[in-house]
Amino acid sequence: MAIVRGDHAAGRVRMNRTDLQQVLINLFADAIHATPHGGTLSISSAVGAGARFIILSPA
Repeated sequence: MAIVRGDHAAGRVRMNRTDLQQVLINLFADAIHATPHGGTLSISSAVGAGARFIILSPA
C-alpha cells in the first residue's frame, strides 16, 4: 500500500501525542486490512470552518 501525504494545514493538535499516534496507527491498520490487494491511502490536513482536519481516503 502506498501512502500519499498532502499537508495543507499548519498548527498544533491539542491532543496527547501518544494517543494521536495510536489513532493514526489504528486507521492505517484498518485501511491495510480493508484493501488486501494494495492500493493508495491519502492522508491530508485541511482548515475549514475555524477547525483543522485530518482526512484519510482510500484510492
